[in-house]
Amino acid sequence: MRLQMIVTTTCPKCGNPISRPFPNQCPYCPFNLSALAGCGTTSFQVLKWNKHSDLLQGRNIQLAKGEIYNASFNYSGFAQLEDIVRFTVTFGDRTTLPSPHGGYQNPVIISYIPEQLGAGTAIHFPGTVPCSGICLVSPQSDSYAHSFPVIDEWVQATYSTNVSFCRFCKTPTAFGQPICADCYAERGSDWKIFI
Repeated sequence: MRLQMIVTTTCPKCGNPISRPFPNQCPYCPFNLSALAGCGTTSFQVLKWNKHSDLLQGRNIQLAKGEIYNASFNYSGFAQLEDIVRFTVTFGDRTTLPSPHGGYQNPVIISYIPEQLGAGTAIHFPGTVPCSGICLVSPQSDSYAHSFPVIDEWVQATYSTNVSFCRFCKTPTAFGQPICADCYAERGSDWKIFI
């Protein structure tokens, strides 16, 4: 099988088509990967980064009052975060997530890579589970863009009716799985080769 790349993706902020892989900075607008890669500067972004970096700070993953799930990047995920974000903007599944305090639908991009990038817990888990997926929340926003590792159970519960397809061979895949196992195997299972 010969892989054929889908030639473009769209900028999360301006919507212009961009040749794949997505660059660090959109050539048409101010959008860049910084806030999504843990370098956000607003108080909201710093708060979210602190919440999803428990493992990096030597803490157990915390659940705030009323939370069912939470996840943290690990050192491997953090070291590769800019590449993971670029891969996700390039290939990830785009949908929305309702805001916790109202009727606003936040744009999100979800993608999995074939390696662990963090760990997560849930109110009903006795410990932690590995995470290999990421969710980019409000990627278009200058003030609220942030990312977090995702727990499979959360993705399946939140997007149970969503489906996806391989970006190369069009084989149906689980939501958030942009590249099928066969296309990964053809390239040695190295997700970075696609960016």
